Amino acid sequence: MQVLGLLSSDINGPLGLCAARYLANLFIYQTNKYAAFDKREQVLKGIEAALGSTNKHTKLACTSVLLNMAIVLYESSQPPKALDEASALRVTQLALGFLDKASEEEDARHRAILAIGSILPRDKGAIVAECKAANFLGKVSSLEGKLGAAASAELRSFIGG
Repeated sequence: MQVLGLLSSDINGPLGLCAARYLANLFIYQTNKYAAFDKREQVLKGIEAALGSTNKHTKLACTSVLLNMAIVLYESSQPPKALDEASALRVTQLALGFLDKASEEEDARHRAILAIGSILPRDKGAIVAECKAANFLGKVSSLEGKLGAAASAELRSFIGG
């Protein structure tokens, strides 16, 4: 995908921002959403470096891509279909890695937490283990005001904390 090349060529500049927003907005329409989801490994690999951008808007767009991927993972795993555990784990790892690095980007952190929260209801244990190892609940506590008490409590119930 050419857009990923544009993103990686200028992750801190306007071209990177435009490319990241383009990727996030692909999920608006069903055809584009599933086309992007079909290339999820490439898309996730492409946004990984951009999650460390110095541009807060690029970070927000990239965490929006993570959230959008998580939602499609959730939607495409309605029982009896199984969750694509490898992709779910990759989205979770990228979101947790972002949460470890980005302290002041509250909106982007919020979307990263929502991405993980979108996957947790379908998880059979691997995502929960990853979250526990990364102190996910501690990260949730720091944003409880933005998430809301009910959402924070639901995340705690999924993790078992």
